[in-house]
Amino acid sequence: MASPTVALAGNDAFTVTVAATSSSAMTPSGNVAFYQGSNILSITPLTAGTLTTYAASALATVGTSPMTAVYLGDANFLGSTSTAQPLTVTKEPTTTQVGPAYGSVSTGVADPYVASIGFISFGVPSPTGTVEFFRAPPVWAKPQ
Repeated sequence: MASPTVALAGNDAFTVTVAATSSSAMTPSGNVAFYQGSNILSITPLTAGTLTTYAASALATVGTSPMTAVYLGDANFLGSTSTAQPLTVTKEPTTTQVGPAYGSVSTGVADPYVASIGFISFGVPSPTGTVEFFRAPPVWAKPQ
């Protein structure tokens, strides 16, 4: 048995290449475990005997953390671990719009306002959290 090398590369999706370190004609098979720091994200079978991917977009933790891939071995090859690769996950951009709930407002009437939060990326959860409304102080014209 030989320990294959595991190379981790990529940014939006990680590609793992598992290759024999010896001149073996056999190709490693089995599963690869993906880790973000010490947290296991998934265990994925090798595809076509040598490659597998894990979509980085599935990560929920904002910040920079080390990513590693661990080949779990098979009947002919021992397991091995890639070197850690740093990954930075950033917050998704949003847009915010505010306006009257019914299209117009009347003087002296307490009309409700609504806020609409939009986001650009597909495949990510909808924004959650709190929206705060602030009333700007009146702006008075200066006499000339």
